[in-house]
Amino acid sequence: MDNDDQSNIKAKVEYDQMTKHQKDIDEFNNLGSKSVGIKDLIQILAPLVLLIIAGQFLSIDSDTYNVMFVIFTASTFVQGMVTAESKKVNRRIDLLLKILKQEREHKNT
Repeated sequence: MDNDDQSNIKAKVEYDQMTKHQKDIDEFNNLGSKSVGIKDLIQILAPLVLLIIAGQFLSIDSDTYNVMFVIFTASTFVQGMVTAESKKVNRRIDLLLKILKQEREHKNT
């Protein structure tokens, strides 16, 4: 093997490592969504809206309807709490990555 072959092999290895690192960074960035989207709003409100619609068009006993309403309201509340905690964890991860990058840059200088 001559120097060109060795340089090509080293370049290929570096490129593969860089590509893998970029994929990891892209995946990390996708996990760190910070905005409340339409999807989140629909997931939180859909059970209550469906229950109200069902109460209007189906003959559901009022006691059963009240119990279902309490269950769906609790479910919606829990869904909102889980979504909020998930976003908080994602922000913490983003902050950790930022800190690690700063430390690595600090060590390199």
